[in-house]
Amino acid sequence: MFGSEPGESDYNPLWEEFFVTWKPGVTPVLLVKDDQIKSLAKAKKVTLKDAHIVLNAPITKVIK
Repeated sequence: MFGSEPGESDYNPLWEEFFVTWKPGVTPVLLVKDDQIKSLAKAKKVTLKDAHIVLNAPITKVIK
């Protein structure tokens, strides 16, 4: 699942990597979308640490 796809106004082939850590006492769930992770961080259920890695990984074809 991708945050955006080629042709969409917010598409970017560069992916910024973060380490995600669950806070103590929080029951982990499967992480599947970047918006989900951002919401969990805002709710202080996870911490995000910049991995200082940018991956250049353009999507060449989306099969639906």
